[in-house]
Amino acid sequence: MKKIILLFLFILNIVVFSNIISKENEPKIGLVLSGGGAKGFAHIGVIKVLEENNIPVDYIVGTSVGSIVGALYAIGYDYNELKKIAVDTDWDYYLSNGYDRKKMPIEEKIYEEKFIYSFDVENSKLKLPKGILNGQKVELLFNDFMWCAHDIKDFSKFPISFASVATDFETGEVKVFNSGNLYETVRASMSIPGVFTPYKIGDRIYVDGMMASNFPVDVAKDMGADIIIGVNVGGDLKNESEAESIVDILNQSLGYIGKNNTDYQKELVDILIEPDTRHYPNLDFNIADDIIEKGYEAALLKLEELKKYSNDIKYDKIRDKKLIRKERVFVRNIVIHGLEEKNHKSIIKILDITTPNVVHKDFIDNKIEKLIKSRFFGKVTYSIDNEILNINITKDKRNELRASFRYDTDDKSSVLFNLTLRDFSEKSNKATLELKLGNENYFEIKNHYYTGFDRKFGVINILNVSEQNNVYIYDNKGKKEMSYDLQEIKYTALLGYSFKNHNFFGIGYSHQFGNIEPLIKISDYKKENYHYGSLFFMGIHDSLDRKDFSKNGNYIDLNYVLKKISYNDDLDYSYMYFTGKKVKSITKRAVLNNEFDMGLNFGNKLLFIDKVSFGGLSEYKTNIKFYGLNNSQISSKNIMVYKLGTQYEYKKNRYFLGYINYGIYNEKFSKILSNENRVIGGAIGYGADTLMGPIELLLHKSSKNDLEFYFSIGYNF
Repeated sequence: MKKIILLFLFILNIVVFSNIISKENEPKIGLVLSGGGAKGFAHIGVIKVLEENNIPVDYIVGTSVGSIVGALYAIGYDYNELKKIAVDTDWDYYLSNGYDRKKMPIEEKIYEEKFIYSFDVENSKLKLPKGILNGQKVELLFNDFMWCAHDIKDFSKFPISFASVATDFETGEVKVFNSGNLYETVRASMSIPGVFTPYKIGDRIYVDGMMASNFPVDVAKDMGADIIIGVNVGGDLKNESEAESIVDILNQSLGYIGKNNTDYQKELVDILIEPDTRHYPNLDFNIADDIIEKGYEAALLKLEELKKYSNDIKYDKIRDKKLIRKERVFVRNIVIHGLEEKNHKSIIKILDITTPNVVHKDFIDNKIEKLIKSRFFGKVTYSIDNEILNINITKDKRNELRASFRYDTDDKSSVLFNLTLRDFSEKSNKATLELKLGNENYFEIKNHYYTGFDRKFGVINILNVSEQNNVYIYDNKGKKEMSYDLQEIKYTALLGYSFKNHNFFGIGYSHQFGNIEPLIKISDYKKENYHYGSLFFMGIHDSLDRKDFSKNGNYIDLNYVLKKISYNDDLDYSYMYFTGKKVKSITKRAVLNNEFDMGLNFGNKLLFIDKVSFGGLSEYKTNIKFYGLNNSQISSKNIMVYKLGTQYEYKKNRYFLGYINYGIYNEKFSKILSNENRVIGGAIGYGADTLMGPIELLLHKSSKNDLEFYFSIGYNF
């Protein structure tokens, strides 16, 4: 009996051992993921089926979005982690050139947020961009997602051997990346021509891999794969009725280029999975859930074929190799790339990293963010190679020509041009020349001089020459009292201090020369020349998440002219303006906005153009915005206005708007709360955030005026 048992155990051992050997000698499986923009989220659904059935993958090759998903899966991300990235990432933010407003320096919020177009100026010539997006934010995002692999330059050392495919810009040939900095090779692979700027690695420039091989099955074969699982989301060419936009035309044009190659690559695939993503746009990254499901459904149709390659032991062994993220890294030295050597010392000082030293990744990220926010550079990224921290500054962005346009029913058309000249140094000084043409014309020269790169302390000098035509003044009953033309020359010197990106305090002196020419003399106004100086204080807190259609944050603006002294008559007075605003999301789509504005004049005799007013939907100088009134319709020495606003985002960047405001005013401050003079008004309408700036279409009415229509497009400047 004992011999029978031993014989049985011996035979069982041989069977089990031979089964293990056969499993280990099973064919090598390659997973090929095509490009296709947002449709590439379908790859994640296919990966879900592979995981559910313990199907191991030995090699992954990806193009464009396929290289993103493939790289993450190769270094250890599983289905749940990939789906979280696809669904939770704010792709609209990362696939744009703008930055998180709450992290912007306060100076940028005050002076810069009004331009639609921006062009670099090099050697006195305009330089057009090589792509709509420079890729700055998405590169830092990928660097963060792939940080666990930052010290592995050979992609065959990943848990799953990986390669990404790009196109050499000069030769048009396929470039296979199987080594290097992972996030850089992925960025090169997804450089869609015209959308992203081409990407430089070493001395070569690359564009999206789809231009040469959108479905690189042959690369997986060359890597050693015996069985190819190919996921193609490139899609078929559209007919005329299906091409509805310029994006469709671009996709169709790019589709021509790769069609023959893709058809050939399909013949090399053993299991071909083609999710039905025909009706999903390539560039809409906000519908990840639906596209992932399409990938899952398509993979299930091939489940019986896929199950042939299920291998629990091998699958577990691969997944157990997941790379571990290490937040602290040893930095032996820092090397700056892309800037003149004379500026390297300044960058090193800004980074403030003592070497050799162990540095936390968050610390490096904060320093890189500081360089980016300076606006001196087109793009700043970093990598770590052999304990060397490489800072890559791909473009010196010192000089810019910017422009903007606005139209509204109150002030009609206006255009704004701005030339900014930056002097990169440890003090990050800059000068601007600005020209506005419209109802108000002005030319302004501004110089910013700072004591350090962080721009905490500084002096701002401003020379402004302006002209306003046919400006109306109303009496307290809203009746037109006069109109006038105004010409003015004003010099301002401001000493300022800013901190934590949200706060600015300054004290300054301004000197003004002006001429007022009445046009319609309804009351006793006469031509007047003025010449006076002003000592003033200003304080601003701005933590709003957006300038227009804000969803969260606070805004406070205090401007107090301590003394206004005339040099040619007996004017001697002061005045104060205050705005306080709190914006809060009450649901995912609904926002509540509370605002209080106040303007006060002190002194018995003052220049009438300095008298505070409210009315109209444009905010400028001494006027407070008020729905239901004309521009500056009510003026008084003392004014208080409360506004309550709501906005509902029914579709991304599309809003229903509603406002109600209440104003009180009186020539005597002691009587302002007596409600002797008051007005109530409101508005309802539509708003949109567009590439041309914000759009508003409103119907507004007040207790003094009938229902009126208001339309505006463009940033307020």
